[in-house]
Amino acid sequence: MKEKILSILNESSFSEKLIRYVKDEFPSNYKKLFNKPYHKAYSKNPILGLEIPERVNESLAQLIDLKEFYKNKEIPLTYLYESLYDLSYRLERYQKNYGVFGLSDWDLKWLSSLYKAEIFNLGSLRFQISYFSNKEIERSDYQYMPLEEKWKKRFPEGTPIITIHILENTDFSPNKIDKSFNLARDFFEKYFIDHKYEIFICRTWLLYEPTRDILDKNSNIAAFSKRFQIIAENKNTKQALDRIYGTSDMSAINKMDKNTSLEKIAYKKLDKLGVAAGIIYK
Repeated sequence: MKEKILSILNESSFSEKLIRYVKDEFPSNYKKLFNKPYHKAYSKNPILGLEIPERVNESLAQLIDLKEFYKNKEIPLTYLYESLYDLSYRLERYQKNYGVFGLSDWDLKWLSSLYKAEIFNLGSLRFQISYFSNKEIERSDYQYMPLEEKWKKRFPEGTPIITIHILENTDFSPNKIDKSFNLARDFFEKYFIDHKYEIFICRTWLLYEPTRDILDKNSNIAAFSKRFQIIAENKNTKQALDRIYGTSDMSAINKMDKNTSLEKIAYKKLDKLGVAAGIIYK
């Protein structure tokens, strides 16, 4: 098992440090504890009950079954290796924050889509097989954004969709984004033809239309946002500040160095920040 895991990690974007950790710390005689734990409802995922090192071991062991799914589905393994970025990112982030490789409860929640083979890195963007949910768009508390009845009627609960997630350090160059969408259309048509989606949907601060006012006229982010038809929005600034500065604490933001043009202006123009949900028809 250990060699199979290392083979997967070496083909993916895992760091030498993490690979060395697996070589040194992963038990040679390890046997899987659970069958498809990530396929269960999040609260019932048995990995939640494990200690941090065991969470890592069991999650790594589950990669073998995930690889088999790709092979049985005849999906080229390059798509698997690209999509494993999310696992690598979360393990590295945990190590940076706590000094050991690990996965938080929140990480386990978001990794479910990866292990169920529902989410894929295709070029600059990440695409997820999903279903339209009023609750997911509207949410609650500071994230609340009302969704007009016309959209609820147009896309009833459970309508197949493809959700777009924005990766850290995404290249928003128009040609890169075009390539991602073309890859996605071809990919889902070929390997998930039964998922009869009509739209791509994205919910992010990048789509909030007033934000374009503080971006350069040739901004790739602005060009990206203009691709979408906005269906809901929220004027709350938290997500935008968190993504731009790594915090929404204004006292901390005021003190930090500002390097990019966006960092230099965004905190002075809070009325231009918010969140929006937008769609692109297939």
